[in-house]
Amino acid sequence: MVDRAADPRSIVNTILRRIRFYLDEPVDDKYTDNDLLDLVVPSALQEVWGYLHNTSDNPIVASFTIDVTSGTKEYVLPPSVQNVHALVKLDDSGSWQYEYKPRSKHNLHGPMWFLEGNNLRWDPKPRTAETLTIYYTPTPDQTIHYTDGGVLEADLTTLTLDSEPTVGFLDSRENGYVGCVLRVIGPHVTESRIISAHDPWSNSSLDTGEVTVRQAFTRNIAGQVAYEIFPPGSACFTEAIALSAVLKLGAQRGISQARMRLLMDQFRQARRTEAQRLENMMSRTGKSIERATIDNPELGLQSMFGSWWTP
Repeated sequence: MVDRAADPRSIVNTILRRIRFYLDEPVDDKYTDNDLLDLVVPSALQEVWGYLHNTSDNPIVASFTIDVTSGTKEYVLPPSVQNVHALVKLDDSGSWQYEYKPRSKHNLHGPMWFLEGNNLRWDPKPRTAETLTIYYTPTPDQTIHYTDGGVLEADLTTLTLDSEPTVGFLDSRENGYVGCVLRVIGPHVTESRIISAHDPWSNSSLDTGEVTVRQAFTRNIAGQVAYEIFPPGSACFTEAIALSAVLKLGAQRGISQARMRLLMDQFRQARRTEAQRLENMMSRTGKSIERATIDNPELGLQSMFGSWWTP
């Protein structure tokens, strides 16, 4: 039975409600919401996310700031790093100043940097201290959740997580939620921000943690709030994620082949729609590279930044 009392502004609740609606089976007795979020939603997220990012010219990109110190070779990245697009130094205005491009591991001077799991390793060691920004495509392997027991601090950028979410589970990995979306739901207001830091051990006595967002929330809703955390882009993928989960549950429960074919057609249509949306997200830049880019030494950085850029 579909839970009609669940807040429809919640993406997590919307996915769960659509799963039950499309399956149209009495799954409540066998699968709780937490069962669905634990057993089928993560694999559905991975399936939809993988397809969209492998077929789109404009994958979702997240960023993370690294404080590099002289002589230190290894730095821990968020566990969700999948593909690294660039490691750059930003100037005071937030524009790219220069990029640290990795080299071959066989290069005489070393590979500059490379990844080992979620560690960034320098070779050779950095000689100076700098603050760098890494741009990457994230994975959707975070444990998503919704609850009404969060506490938004007075600065409107820090939220203390609920130790016992209404649905879902907490991610206890360091910076596990970096790059994810924090959606705060209050009376007559719903706002979303990108998470820039996640400390899962900020309050060990309560077995909880806190997240920090890049930009403060607009409305002053400090205090106890309902909130949810989910991977970036999931708000647009709810239809495809729910249908993917329904197909997995349908196979498990042995629903008719005619019904499975109908659900599969709906899933493919939803997935195709989202792929087309991502393809046109950055329509001003085109969908293919037809001329020299930043990696072309003949044109250098001017090919990316235009005539206003001077080295």
